[in-house]
Amino acid sequence: MMSNRAPPSRSPARILLAEDDSDLRTLFALTLQDAGFEVTQACDGKELLERLIDDATEEGDPAPFDIILSDINMPYFNPLDVIIGARRRLTTTPIVLMTSFADAQTREQARRLGVRAVLDKPLRLDELSPTLLRILDDWRCEPTSCTSGGAFAEL
Repeated sequence: MMSNRAPPSRSPARILLAEDDSDLRTLFALTLQDAGFEVTQACDGKELLERLIDDATEEGDPAPFDIILSDINMPYFNPLDVIIGARRRLTTTPIVLMTSFADAQTREQARRLGVRAVLDKPLRLDELSPTLLRILDDWRCEPTSCTSGGAFAEL
C-alpha cells in the first residue's frame, strides 16, 4: 500500500497549487497539506506567474517550488503561456496540469513544454498525493531536467 505522507527524512515538498475554482483549490490544498506538502496557492494565471516571480525574487532561488500543480483553463493567463514565459526560471521544476477537458493538441503542447503529467478531473483525492510524490521521486532520480523530454503521463 502506498503512503500519502512525504518521507520524514525530507523537508516538506513545496507545491504551487493554481486552481481558479475556490472550492476545489481549498479541497486540493487541504488534501496536500494533510499529506505533508507545504502549499502555496494561486487563484488564476496572473497570480501563478506572480507567485513564481515573487518567491524567486524574495528567496533568491530560481526554482522556489518543488512541483507545480495547475489547472489548464484559468483566467488571465493560460498556464501553458506561463510555462513558456517562465521556463528559464522553471528549468527543472516538475509541472503537473489538471483539466476537465483537453484535446490532443493541448496535451502534445504540454508534453513539448516539459509538463510531467496531465491529470483528468475529477481527480481522485486519495491518488493525488501519491501521484505527485511519484512524479517528484522520478524527477529527483533523473540526471537531466524535465525540459529534455522527461516522462509524460496522462492520468
